Amino acid sequence: MENIRLSGAKNIRDLGGIMVNGGVIKPHKLLRGSHLGSISDNDSGILAFEYELKTVIDLRTKTEKDEIPDIQMSGIEYLEMPIFDGSLPGLSHESKQDIDNIPDMRELYEYVMNSSCVDNLAAVVRKIVCEDNGGSYLYHCTEGKDRTGMITALLLTVLGADRRDILEDYLFTNTINKKKAQKYYFLVKYFKRNKTAADRVYNVFLAKEEYINEVFKAIDKIGEQEFIKDVIKLSDNDIEQFRKRTVAEM
Repeated sequence: MENIRLSGAKNIRDLGGIMVNGGVIKPHKLLRGSHLGSISDNDSGILAFEYELKTVIDLRTKTEKDEIPDIQMSGIEYLEMPIFDGSLPGLSHESKQDIDNIPDMRELYEYVMNSSCVDNLAAVVRKIVCEDNGGSYLYHCTEGKDRTGMITALLLTVLGADRRDILEDYLFTNTINKKKAQKYYFLVKYFKRNKTAADRVYNVFLAKEEYINEVFKAIDKIGEQEFIKDVIKLSDNDIEQFRKRTVAEM
């Protein structure tokens, strides 16, 4: 598992190669990532031609998008599908936030999975599963960790991935974000003289097992198949067609 080498985005990767029930995800089908506000023309070419990108799904709030708009790539469909409205400090990354009062990240995941936000997660998953765009989808938030991680966990669940593999993909973000987390920890600790706030900011940039476990808890509350059918609202045929174009059977 490794990141796509781009100069203007550091946390974009291809889910190709992840083992799922009875097969392996094909390359150039499912891409997850951080915002596309700093990509170069060369980056655009890599995504469009090497990775066969056809559709970008932006999961961010309106303010996030206004502050750092995606660079539009010619011939690529752009969809705005925010997971929640307004700021949700810790999950959204607007520039003006009260960092002294960032909630516990685990509680934020629990909130998203047990509120109307889950309907927005489900809508993104249905879009990717049910609509063949003839290439790859790239879905992203700002950091490429939380909202993107939840969507990835649900897509991999639909395809029958082992939860250990879902967790491995989720935690991979730390190979990119660890230095950023440390940087902001020391900045907040130095300028605000507040270690508690520094700890919370540090945790905002890292993926942790207890966060993604809240996704699994919400699924297990009603059962995996029931969640796929009744919450994500996918039929057996939807999943079968998705597998045909996304999974190399073994």
